[in-house]
Amino acid sequence: MEKLSQVLEPDETDDHHAKILQPSPPKRTATMSRRESATSSCSTDEKAMIAAKRKLREVYQEAEDAKRQLAHN
Repeated sequence: MEKLSQVLEPDETDDHHAKILQPSPPKRTATMSRRESATSSCSTDEKAMIAAKRKLREVYQEAEDAKRQLAHN
């Protein structure tokens, strides 16, 4: 098996270590909020499904509220 010093030239090893030690560039992030990005990437069917789920949750919440009202009276 060959030794590392025989495989790489001294300049190559220094350059390799220099690349490793350099800080990575800052990551860029999108300025859109999570909701905006989720809605803009949805198809029409997905938007309809999201609206149906929202409506179902609202109706369920109204039913729960009505049940509590009856229990208190």
